[in-house]
Amino acid sequence: MMPRILRSAKSKFPGICLTIVCLVCLTSCGIVDAYEKAASVASAGELLAYFEEAYPDKEIILLFEGDCNADGITDLVVVYRENENANHQVTIYSHEGGFKLSGPIPAPFEDVVLRWKDIDERPPVELIVSGRRGIYFGIGVLRFVDGEWVDLFGGMELCC
Repeated sequence: MMPRILRSAKSKFPGICLTIVCLVCLTSCGIVDAYEKAASVASAGELLAYFEEAYPDKEIILLFEGDCNADGITDLVVVYRENENANHQVTIYSHEGGFKLSGPIPAPFEDVVLRWKDIDERPPVELIVSGRRGIYFGIGVLRFVDGEWVDLFGGMELCC
């Protein structure tokens, strides 16, 4: 009976070790992720402060981070309420060691969704903007060129 118990314990040993190794790896990855998220929040806070200085009285609808100009530095897209009938979008982006603010462009009035999509497999990635105004839905594919967003295909006119 004793040898059988020892064999059973031996056969469980590799599984227990694997479980411990996985837990250690997952825990350390969580620490790295938490550190990266904290750095991202600090960066977003600095960029948001830049927006608030330029547009102190605007209501923010949506904040969206990403690298719009393919320089490896996180930028911030801000959708804000321009007035009771319109939303606009600006981007605070890195430029020569500092920040710059893009010009405002119309943004969807309701249900605004932003996401990054590499549609042509070359930098910079494109920004997909979708939303609606009443019954009118629109989707736009934007590329950041020389500090401004360029609408590649149109399609946002009725929802903005």
